[in-house]
Amino acid sequence: MATTDATVVFDVAFINELVQHLPAHLISDPKQVDTIKYLAKHGLLQRDRFYEFALAGNSKGKYAMCSEDARDFTDDSDAKSVTVNYRESNGSGGKVLVTGIGNKVGALRVMAYDPAAENFHYYFIFDYESVRDYGRIEFPVGGNSKYNNGECGFELNTFNELAEM
Repeated sequence: MATTDATVVFDVAFINELVQHLPAHLISDPKQVDTIKYLAKHGLLQRDRFYEFALAGNSKGKYAMCSEDARDFTDDSDAKSVTVNYRESNGSGGKVLVTGIGNKVGALRVMAYDPAAENFHYYFIFDYESVRDYGRIEFPVGGNSKYNNGECGFELNTFNELAEM
């Protein structure tokens, strides 16, 4: 994923959250956290890689990273980090927009940053076959959707709940 100057602020929010969930063997000195945050501020880190390490490290051994075509983890799931979209065409609310799903083979572990509320939402989406050809999933943040009401996915309360699914 390419980072633009306009989106670095979102990457910083993700990395500030994810650094708390990285496995201890990756960060052995508090000074490393300062360096990570500095690099994130300048757009020099890839948030998706942080997200994958954090998920696998908090899965309680249920899956491991494999970073292969169509999947990120050994359970065939994939990690997706997105920023809630607040375009005028969305009406009054924000939308979660997950792209690049056309070749995925398993569930999606979605971490969505909501810049308006300055918080994160966590979704486990297990059925997206009906929109695979569109290459994207779109649903309102905080609203009722088949991707967060249990029909095709659901929203979780914490990062750790998402990691342990």
